Amino acid sequence: MLSFDKIKDIVLEQVKDLEQEYQKVQGLILSESDLKCLIYRKIYDSLCTPESTFDKNIQSIPIHTEIPWYDERGKLSIRPDITILNPKNISILHGVSIRVQGGKLIYGKLPSKGFEFSGQAVVVEIKFNKNRAGITKANVEKFQYDVRKILQLAERRNRPREDNDVFGILIIFNKTNKYVEEFKRFLDQYFENQYLHIIYCTGNVEF
Repeated sequence: MLSFDKIKDIVLEQVKDLEQEYQKVQGLILSESDLKCLIYRKIYDSLCTPESTFDKNIQSIPIHTEIPWYDERGKLSIRPDITILNPKNISILHGVSIRVQGGKLIYGKLPSKGFEFSGQAVVVEIKFNKNRAGITKANVEKFQYDVRKILQLAERRNRPREDNDVFGILIIFNKTNKYVEEFKRFLDQYFENQYLHIIYCTGNVEF
């Protein structure tokens, strides 16, 4: 898998390219689902070459959507918009844990989600604000919720002596380029966070 910095650079480059497309074609994005599809397409073109997985003779790609993650209670309740994984750590046949029993390799049980993965991952959350007034204080509170969700996941997985590393990216598209002062403070608050990078883009639509 590419390093977090390399993946971040690729995502940033592609998202900023999409921002330029959006500013030229301001009806390009009508909904958050539109934005998610467009971002997935842009990243897919840069990262998605099929690779071998944990399972013999089965390949996968690094980018997936709505993959469930376990929360602190062991429930599959966390679903980032996009997850970028190392295909070699994905199994669709059984769990990725292995133990030896009776001289044979025994794999862990396949979870209910139908696959399991381990190792490094980048989780991406995507937000589209289409309010005429731009980004409001209420929007900032929702962004803070998404950041807490990402950081809680990262901090839980990035423990000392663990191989599982998680990095988060929050992508925010604003139809206009208006925002409250709280949003600027929000961006400054996480500017140098080691587990998170925030990308802000605008369509520059004027009403």
